[in-house]
Amino acid sequence: MEREKQSVDRRVRKTKRAIRNALAKLMTEKDITDITIKDIVTLADINRKTFYNYYSGVYQVVEEIERTVLNDFYTAFEDLHFDRISANPNLMFDRINKIVLNDPELYTCLLLIDEKVNLITKIATVLIQSAKRDMRKYLDLEDDQIEMLLDFTFAGTIRVYQNWVASEKKRPLNEIVHEIVIISFGGISRINDMYGRKNAEE
Repeated sequence: MEREKQSVDRRVRKTKRAIRNALAKLMTEKDITDITIKDIVTLADINRKTFYNYYSGVYQVVEEIERTVLNDFYTAFEDLHFDRISANPNLMFDRINKIVLNDPELYTCLLLIDEKVNLITKIATVLIQSAKRDMRKYLDLEDDQIEMLLDFTFAGTIRVYQNWVASEKKRPLNEIVHEIVIISFGGISRINDMYGRKNAEE
């Protein structure tokens, strides 16, 4: 009985993931107001009845994508506070990479969605507010200074990931992440010292 229940649960998760990923892909191609249930079920390779077993419409799927992404990040970072990140920045980016690579189809599409949709921006804003509450405990800075720091880091990191996806992932992700860490925590001068010196020697 338990095995049968697990099998059903897996099918439900697989179906809902197919629906979410289908919508995310469609959002890279057209405005959300132009996306129909027919578009989604065709791409997800399911029938309309199956769709309506789980969702009432397109926007409910969007809301679940937001919840799924936020839950992924909250779960990954619940034990990773600012003091640990500042001591070892790679911890943060390692966990981001695991999230992205756990559902590469969804996250690739999310990173390619037109900026006017604001889905990534909305998710980033919620994560920034959560990070700000944590950072207050460790930094002697005003709230607006912490927010500026987080805005700069999040916006820059998201843009780098977007460019990486748009370039068809030509460079290894761990190499990109290494450079993000250097810039975010060491500044432009440090990456110039490392790579500029290397290029000069060559």
